[in-house]
Amino acid sequence: MTKDIFKKIIFPISLLSGTIIGAGIFSLPFIFSRSGVLTSFAFLAILCFAFIFIHLIYADIVVRNGTQHRFAGYAKIYFGKLGNFAGIVMTILQGFLVLSIYLLLSSSFFSSVLPFLNPLWGVLLFWLIGSIICASGTKKITFFEFLSILGILFVVLILCYLGFNKFFNHSFNSFNLVFENWKVWFLPFGALLFSLSGRPSVPSLVHYFEKINPNAQESKKEIKRAIAWGTIIPAIVYGVFIISILGLSPTPSSDTFTGIISIVPSWVLIGLGVLGLISLISSYFAIGVDLKYSLQFDLGLSKISSLVFIFFIPLFLYYMKIGGLISLIEIAGGVFIGLESLMILLMWRKSRKIFGLKNSLVKENIKIIFWTLFLIFIVGVCYAIWFGIFPIR
Repeated sequence: MTKDIFKKIIFPISLLSGTIIGAGIFSLPFIFSRSGVLTSFAFLAILCFAFIFIHLIYADIVVRNGTQHRFAGYAKIYFGKLGNFAGIVMTILQGFLVLSIYLLLSSSFFSSVLPFLNPLWGVLLFWLIGSIICASGTKKITFFEFLSILGILFVVLILCYLGFNKFFNHSFNSFNLVFENWKVWFLPFGALLFSLSGRPSVPSLVHYFEKINPNAQESKKEIKRAIAWGTIIPAIVYGVFIISILGLSPTPSSDTFTGIISIVPSWVLIGLGVLGLISLISSYFAIGVDLKYSLQFDLGLSKISSLVFIFFIPLFLYYMKIGGLISLIEIAGGVFIGLESLMILLMWRKSRKIFGLKNSLVKENIKIIFWTLFLIFIVGVCYAIWFGIFPIR
């Protein structure tokens, strides 16, 4: 019985949750404090529901077309060569942006662990370690993903202990986006998309259930349950983290970590820094390896050429200072994941027209939900592009 619970519930839920929970968590307290706490939590709830739906309909696409494809492959099935090209470009550009975001974050974590080290050398050291691991291959990728989620959960637990109760002693601007500064109205959108998307792990989740359960109907129920809880749990973790950070510092820094340096004990700071670096390096590795194979198999580059791009483009973007942490996360989330989500919605709609309800995970009539989310993502992408051109200061 216990084995079944782990096999059918805990492991698949953790597979999706582990993919979702990542570096985006460190941008959220600052964004929530700027946009209004209550309104931002409403965004978190709405977008959590939106991603349950996105992950579910993407799983629908996977079930109907097989698990041997990935995002660009499914885009090719429904939109031909143009869709395939758009899918490849989106995933590759998004990957490089995310790697540069990790480089930005690494500076703050290294400063807490090795305060005597010049931040620039900290970034270079992180880049070198991450690049070498990316070149090593995928044999240990599951272990590194496990370290990543473990590291972040430890960070959240420690900060929860230190700051959760203090949150209720502060007074926060709850509805800033409605009554004061309209420019921050959609500010949480990009960061929450960046933080809640688990699309890459959905084919693996479907494949996992197809292997362990030959009964198609039972398998579909289990997939739906894993997707729902696998998306809800990260949202809860983010909520606890945000409340804990705002309890410690009502005006957090953009990377969260810098703002609590003078607040928490030094031993806690060092511990948090080590755990944060573990989570960053493992995420850098996972995304770098995926990007390397995408360059090789989707664009046809050689292994050496792919590694050169993986090594130097993130560092180039970092030194070009194309944007701060919040700006990059808004672009990576609001633009690329927003467009990706719109593409998933359109693929699913076309799939529905072709297959009807055959082999469908979603048999209900959900036109209202579909078009509501389509409108939300359209507005969000436009806002993220506008934010990238005219960043909020």
